[in-house]
This record gives sequence, C-alpha cells and structure tokens, in this order.
Amino acid sequence: MDKSKKMMPCPLKGGQIKETIALTKSVVKTSGNIVNDLVRALSKTIGGVTNGLEIVADGAGKTLNNLSKNLEITSVRVLNRVGNLGLKAAKELGEVVKVVPILGRPTAFVVKGAGRGIYYVVTTVGNVLGKSVGTVGRVGKEASDLLVFTIASTSAATEKTLKEAGKVVSKVAHSLNNNKKHKTMRKKSKKGKKSMKKRK
Repeated sequence: MDKSKKMMPCPLKGGQIKETIALTKSVVKTSGNIVNDLVRALSKTIGGVTNGLEIVADGAGKTLNNLSKNLEITSVRVLNRVGNLGLKAAKELGEVVKVVPILGRPTAFVVKGAGRGIYYVVTTVGNVLGKSVGTVGRVGKEASDLLVFTIASTSAATEKTLKEAGKVVSKVAHSLNNNKKHKTMRKKSKKGKKSMKKRK
C-alpha cells in the first residue's frame, strides 16, 4: 500500500464536501516542496492564482520548512461563511507560531498542532483573493469562507496523530459554526426588538 494513502485521513464532513475530497486526493502526492504544494492547493480551492495567494504560500511554507521536514498537505477543510475568525480558529487548533501579513494586516496563521509532526495553515478566501470579508454580494460571501490546511511530516506523524488532527479540526469547525449561529440569532433578535419599538 502506498504510504501516503495509508496516512491520509478520511475526508471531513461539512463544508464544500466534493471540493474537499477532490482537493485532498490531488494534494496527497507531494512535489517535495511545501511552498509549491500550498500554491497548488490554494489555487485549486479559489480557482486561480493571486498575489495574496503567493504571499500566503511563501510565508507559511518557509515557516513550515523551518519547523519540520518531509511535509505533505494531508487534508483541507473549507468552513463556509464563518467570517473573519482565522485567529480564533488558529488558537483553538494549537500554538500559533507564525502570522503571515499582507500590507501589515494578519492574513494567514501557521499553527503547531498538539500531535507530533502536525501543523495547520489557516486563512480566509478573502485574504487570498484580496477581497474584504465585508464585501457585498456573492464575492463577499465567498470571502468569508475559512480555509484550514492540515499538514503532516511523513517522518514524524502517524496514522493515529492524523486521525486526532482530523478530530481537532472538526471540533474547531463545530465551535465556529455555533459562533455563527449565535451571531445570526442575536441579529434576528435585535431586528425583532426594533420592529416592535416601531409598532409601538
């Protein structure tokens, strides 16, 4: 059995499932250069190459190369429309070891996971595209999608640590989705109170 296939965790539920499965299969075969792999994975997710994408891939990739060797992207999770919660997600995943900025603003986060040889890269589609999360319309909705890449050192990570990494990402996804639901409920509640006042 191919070792890379053996180490690959099951595709995570939720988010853009079809895209996630396709991307996971395509990035398991590493080029041997994590910077190039991140460029390829990010461009496949957003459908093209942008200046922001190259900055994120270069900054995160160089940091990862300093942390470990034989790195591969083992999975990606797309969290739909959760907003600008990259830092919150990164802190819940583990220890933030690098913040990659674009024009002085935090754009991507490199995280060292609890498991040996496990790392994450967290960014939003908006940061990669150069679009504001607050942009109105369809692009604005896509801009608030959060991308979480799980990256493993094939010389250090095990099948067990990869499964644990998948559980951690799922837990963070659940936490962010709950946060999104509570915000939506608060907005609806405020709108309801305003309409009640107008009627009075």
